[in-house]
Amino acid sequence: GSAVEKSHGFLSAFSLFFIPAFAGTILSAIFLPDVISVGASGGIFGLIGACLSDVLMNWNLLFGDLASRDGKRCRRIWALLVLFVEIIL
Repeated sequence: GSAVEKSHGFLSAFSLFFIPAFAGTILSAIFLPDVISVGASGGIFGLIGACLSDVLMNWNLLFGDLASRDGKRCRRIWALLVLFVEIIL
C-alpha cells in the first residue's frame, strides 16, 4: 500500500483500496447473505492487482534489453520472483 501511495499519490491509493473493498463487501452480501464477513481482503487484492498491472504495463521498461545491462536483469527477475512468492504466501 505505501509503495502505491508513494508512486501514485494518496487519492489514487485510497481509490485502489476503497473501491475493491466496498465492491467485495457488497458482492459478499449479495452472494452470501447468510454469512457475516469482515475484513480488508477486497482492498488488499485491489492493491495487489494495481501493483501487478503496473509491472505488466511497464514490462519492457523494467525487463527490456536496455534494462539488462550490467547484470541488472538478474536483480529485476529476482525482485519479480520475490514479489510473486510474497503474493502467494
